[in-house]
Amino acid sequence: MDTFQTVNMWTRSGLLFGKMWEDSDVEYKLLQQVLARKGKCRALCIASSGDTAFHLASASQAEITAFDINPSQISLCRLKQAILSQGGGKALADLLYSDARPALGVYRLPEECGIFWQRHKPLLKSGFHRAGRVDKMMAFWVWLFSKLVVSRSRIDQLLSCADLDQQKALVDGQWRGWKWDLGLKVAFWPPILRAIYGSELVSGLPPDFGEQIGQRMVRFLTEFEADKNPYLWQTFGPPRLGRSLPPYLKSWGMVNFQAGTMEQVAEGPYDLFTLSNILEVASPSQIQELLESVLKSAAPGALVCLRFMAPRPRVWKDQEYLEEESSEATRSDRAFFCNGIQLYRMPSA
Repeated sequence: MDTFQTVNMWTRSGLLFGKMWEDSDVEYKLLQQVLARKGKCRALCIASSGDTAFHLASASQAEITAFDINPSQISLCRLKQAILSQGGGKALADLLYSDARPALGVYRLPEECGIFWQRHKPLLKSGFHRAGRVDKMMAFWVWLFSKLVVSRSRIDQLLSCADLDQQKALVDGQWRGWKWDLGLKVAFWPPILRAIYGSELVSGLPPDFGEQIGQRMVRFLTEFEADKNPYLWQTFGPPRLGRSLPPYLKSWGMVNFQAGTMEQVAEGPYDLFTLSNILEVASPSQIQELLESVLKSAAPGALVCLRFMAPRPRVWKDQEYLEEESSEATRSDRAFFCNGIQLYRMPSA
């Protein structure tokens, strides 16, 4: 059985994500732990838009394979990789929020990737960070938020903060209130979520998901210095060149991107697995199948990072769960989405 066959919300065609909504520093710190212990690291991760994979590959002595069931996401990753390798981080940064279609005539692309983008040029019209369906929907919500809840000028004021006390005062005094509460209820109303992600994902979310997201949003806005947080900037406004850019645009490496399921691409042993959202709607049998696939391709003592859109009970109860490390990873994550993190260590022998 194809372990990920039922995860239809990620689709086999069509682009969902043009950017990552997760703080890749979490995974990068895990990679550094492996490197400190072994001197080298082979990692297997979900590709999505490639941002986390590129960041991991920036480490010396790291070999990164990234896979995705959606071939459209792989085409996006390979286009990004061509721009990074041939033009550099500045070249890609300039295309995050501007028309990226001209890049197709500038950079050499793998044949299959080039054919895909010749057929799907319109996806790049508004830049990489607005290329996916989720990105477009989130951009719409930010625009609506600025019209109905918090003005654009107040959003920009918060983005420029370098003081957490000032941020908290702005959020408590200018953001939160009845409009805030109503906006969150509407944005995370199940029918709206189903329109973005599909009914499969929404059915697997906890009943208090909207409340959890509201608490996460407050933390996102008040516990990390705004002017240094690239994930706050890419959520509410185009990143400035410099310290608010996503980490992979400052330092990156080459990644082996593969379309397919884990069973189709995994050739271990791997020292680190970073598997975002892969078990959001999985049945108990599919959760077990993923564990078996990991065990087959894991090096002794390999680390596994699982991400979820919301906190949930441990999924692998018979494996070594790194409770303190999981809590710390969740606390340190500076991004808005997918902060339910579970870390496991595979058997040493």
